[in-house]
Amino acid sequence: MNRPVLFLFCGQPGSGKTTQAVSLAKTKAIPYYDYDTLVQPFLQAIEREYGVGGGRLAFYAKWRTPSYGTFWAPVLENLKLGISAVVTAPLTRETRDPGFFSALKAQLGADFKVVSIYLAPSYKLHLQMLTKRGSYRDEEILADYDAYKRTHVVDKPCWDADVNEILAFDDYEELSRSLERLLSEVI
Repeated sequence: MNRPVLFLFCGQPGSGKTTQAVSLAKTKAIPYYDYDTLVQPFLQAIEREYGVGGGRLAFYAKWRTPSYGTFWAPVLENLKLGISAVVTAPLTRETRDPGFFSALKAQLGADFKVVSIYLAPSYKLHLQMLTKRGSYRDEEILADYDAYKRTHVVDKPCWDADVNEILAFDDYEELSRSLERLLSEVI
């Protein structure tokens, strides 16, 4: 069995993770897992039942650990079976953990290659992307976008991925070229 690959698209909300990951998954016929798809239904149910006292950002911070547990479970099961995966998730804390993937591999008892792709659109493009997306979850971010950007600085992930790439871009064509180049090197 070949060593499976975890293609991980991460970055701030509205940075284009889903669009790029879906394209890769479809082109290469690799199973795709999206954090929002896997955890949003139960988070929305909790939000409806109990509210989001303290604001939506605080609510998501409170439910972060169980949400990510739910997200990682099917991904890791498939990697253990030798099946590659394309995933999207913000993973803002995890990108700062130098031993993040070593810990996942140890927990899983299996080896897999990790290709981390952190998407970083320019300030102007990111604001346009969030506005166009129109998600209720972005309302607090858009209400004071400058404050959000000051507190969410883009740093290259320091985790222990086999390939660790940050793709900064000002337009979609630039992103497509950079991603195509990167994937041609790793696939």
